[in-house]
Amino acid sequence: GGKNGFMVSPMKPLEIKTQCSGPRMDPKICPADPAFFSFINNSDLWVANIETGEERRLTFCHQGLSNVLDDPKSAGVATFVIQEEFDRFTGYWWCPTASWEGSEGLKTLRILYEEVDESEVEVIHVPSPALEERKTDSYRYPRTARIPRLP
Repeated sequence: GGKNGFMVSPMKPLEIKTQCSGPRMDPKICPADPAFFSFINNSDLWVANIETGEERRLTFCHQGLSNVLDDPKSAGVATFVIQEEFDRFTGYWWCPTASWEGSEGLKTLRILYEEVDESEVEVIHVPSPALEERKTDSYRYPRTARIPRLP
């Protein structure tokens, strides 16, 4: 580092390759071990090792189906209501410390995440912004004054 431990030369980003299809959303570096980072891909929680490039899917809530009606579950994703009403845009959190387990002293990292089933939330259809395609995109949208069916 330079003066006061800060770098004075320009920093260049490092591209981290992925095997996932689609974007990696809500990335977070593990505070207990910065060699690991987590992200959401297709409504499930993943973790990756920056040093080895290995990625692991941690949750298997979302099936990846194209029809929103058939795939209502997610893990680690803040729902629309939580984002809109509470200004919380994440659905998972790293534990700030690691623990050491067993006689071998294996490091354990933990993530707390919420799992959501929106099967009772209405699906609305919005025209696609690409007008030449003439199709609609489907989203779950909790309208007011709608009473869900009770089990």
